[in-house]
Amino acid sequence: CTLDRTLTVTSYPKADSKVRCNDNYEGGGGNAANTASAIALLADASFIQQSQSNNHECKSNGNNPHISGGAIRVKLLTKIGNDAIGNQLCEELVADNVDITSPLFSRGEEGTTTSCVTVIVSELEHTRTCIFTPGTCGELTEEDVPEDETFLDGVFEGVVHLHSDSRHTEAAVLLAREARKRGIRVSVDVERDRGKVMDELLELADVIFTNQQYLEPYLRRRERDLQNDERMRMGVKSDSAKGQQGDCHPPSIFLPQAMTLEAFKCDDSNTRLGFLVRATRLSHYFRHMSYSDSSSCRDKEIIITRGEMGALHIRHCSHERLARTNRNRIVVEPHEIRYDKRNQIVTVNTFISHIPNNASSAEDLTALHPVDQNTYQVKMIGIVPNVNVKDTTGAGDAFIGGHVLCSQTNYHSRDRVVNDEHSRNDLDLDLAMMFGSWVAAKKIEGRGARSTLPKGVNVNDELGLCNRTIGESLRGLLTSPIFGPV
Repeated sequence: CTLDRTLTVTSYPKADSKVRCNDNYEGGGGNAANTASAIALLADASFIQQSQSNNHECKSNGNNPHISGGAIRVKLLTKIGNDAIGNQLCEELVADNVDITSPLFSRGEEGTTTSCVTVIVSELEHTRTCIFTPGTCGELTEEDVPEDETFLDGVFEGVVHLHSDSRHTEAAVLLAREARKRGIRVSVDVERDRGKVMDELLELADVIFTNQQYLEPYLRRRERDLQNDERMRMGVKSDSAKGQQGDCHPPSIFLPQAMTLEAFKCDDSNTRLGFLVRATRLSHYFRHMSYSDSSSCRDKEIIITRGEMGALHIRHCSHERLARTNRNRIVVEPHEIRYDKRNQIVTVNTFISHIPNNASSAEDLTALHPVDQNTYQVKMIGIVPNVNVKDTTGAGDAFIGGHVLCSQTNYHSRDRVVNDEHSRNDLDLDLAMMFGSWVAAKKIEGRGARSTLPKGVNVNDELGLCNRTIGESLRGLLTSPIFGPV
C-alpha cells in the first residue's frame, strides 16, 4: 500500500532537460490496495447482490461452509507507516469500503514512514514509469503470521478467496498454505520476480495473473534454478555462467527440446498457430512446476493481460496417460485445434511426451514410453474501444479486481460441487474476463490508480442488472481479440 504521486507530461523528458508538468495528482496506490478498492466499490452491483442471495440459500442448505449471505467484504492485509501519509491511505481505503480491521493490517512503530511512488505519465505514449521510494515501516513477515489456530480462524473468518500481489512474500506463502488447507481459492499477481520464495507461492496458487513484461523474467530465473538443481542432483557442475544447457535438464518451455514452434512445424509467420503454442506451453509449464509425476500436478488458470491486444485465459482441461514410441526427449504435437469465433474460444489438444533421461540406446529410443495427452483451452477477449486514455496506472489491478469479484461470486453461486474445476461454466469465464476488461477501461479514463474506478451503480446503469444482460452488453461492446506475442 503506497501513496502515488502522479505527474503527467506530454512525453518522457530527455536527459538533462526541463519539462512542464501538465497535471499532478496524489492518491492511494499499491497493487493489492488497488484491487481491494476495485472489488469493494463494485460489490453492491445488482448482479453481485443476486449471486449473494443465491449463496445465502446454499449456506442454508449446508452446501458450502465458506459462503455467507449479505454484503461482500474486502479485507486488506498489508503494512504501512505510522505517519500522516499512512493516515491518509487509511481514510481513502475506508471511503472505498475496504475493511482495514484485520490483525494483519499493520501500522509500523511511531515515526515509521509509508512507501511512496512517483508516477510519470506520458500523454503521447499512453504509458507510465514508476519510481518507488520505500518507507521505513517494513513488510509483513513470517513472524506476523503465528501458527495459532485462534489467530488464523480470525484472519480467515468468512473468507472465500485469497489474492496476493506477491509483496510481503514470506507472509503470503504462509497465508496461501493455510488457505489451501481450508479449501479457499488462491490467486497471485506476478508483478515481479521476488526470488525462490515466490516459487512456492505460485505453486500454491489456483489462478495466476500476469503480463508478458513481468512473467518472462521470472520464468527465465526459475528455469536456471531448476537446471542447476538438477545438475547438482546428478553430480554435474553448474555451467550456467557459460550459458550452456548441458545434457541433463528438466522439461523446459525455453530450451529447444520443449514446446517450441519447431515442434509444431510452424514459425512466427504462422501467427495464429504460433500464438496458441506459446500460450499452451505456459499452462503446461506451471502444471509441471515441480517436475513430478503428472498425478501430482496442480492445474492452474493463467490470465495474461496484453494492453491494447486484450487478455487471454489459459487452463488445462484433461489429462490421459498413453504409451507411444518416440525418439525425442520431449515432443509436442498439435492433435486438434478448434476455434469458436463467436465466443473467442480456442481449444488446443496436445501430446506431450516425457522420455527418460537415460534412454540412450537404440532399443530404449524405440521402446514404448509414457505419454501425457493434455488438452488445454485458450480463451481470448478484446478491449473496450474508443477510450480516452489518461493514465494506465493500476489498470491491471482494476482488471484483477473485476475478474476476481465476478468469477468468484459466480463460482460459489452455482448449484453444483464448487471444487470441481473442470465443470466451470464457460459463460462464467467469459463474463469474468469481459467484466475485468470493462473495469480496467473505466480506470484508465482518470488520473491515478483509483480516481475513476467504477461503482456498482455504474454497472447497473451501463451494463445491466443480471449476468445475462451484462454478458450481452459486454459482447456488443468489446472488440475482437488480437493474436500476438505471449
